[in-house]
Amino acid sequence: MRLLATLLLALLLAGGAQAQTTAQVVAGCGAPPAPLTVGSQLTITIDTTGKLCTATVATATFATPTGSFTDRSSSIAVGGTSQQLAAANGSRLRLQIQNPCFAAGEGIGTAESLFVNFGAAASSAGGSVELAPCGTYDTGAGPVTTQQVNVVAATGGHLYTAKEM
Repeated sequence: MRLLATLLLALLLAGGAQAQTTAQVVAGCGAPPAPLTVGSQLTITIDTTGKLCTATVATATFATPTGSFTDRSSSIAVGGTSQQLAAANGSRLRLQIQNPCFAAGEGIGTAESLFVNFGAAASSAGGSVELAPCGTYDTGAGPVTTQQVNVVAATGGHLYTAKEM
């Protein structure tokens, strides 16, 4: 019976549906269920013969965080010395940091990596996220750190692009 319930759930969810599903087996059924919606929370009840008894669907709505970006773009003040890109921010929704692709975009003679760390000094010696030339760090819609963000590069004057929401 559990195999039948599992098979039924697999068939209902086939085709890339994203749903949270629970199932139970009961002795008998009533009227057939209403049509189901893809991407919803789903509860299924089947009888001991495998007949679908009920299906309850509850659709969830998710709010997309919105806001305005604050430009945190800057340059490395002193090569090899960690500096703050953004202060700790408990309201931060998104963070994007880009290391330009070429030396001209970085404002220096030879393209190099930019190192990013959260809550502590950034370092090229390890423990930091390395953004090679053309590298980007983007939290997308989340999760996102609320810690202070620090950066470092080998050469003073190294330009980078950063946006915080």
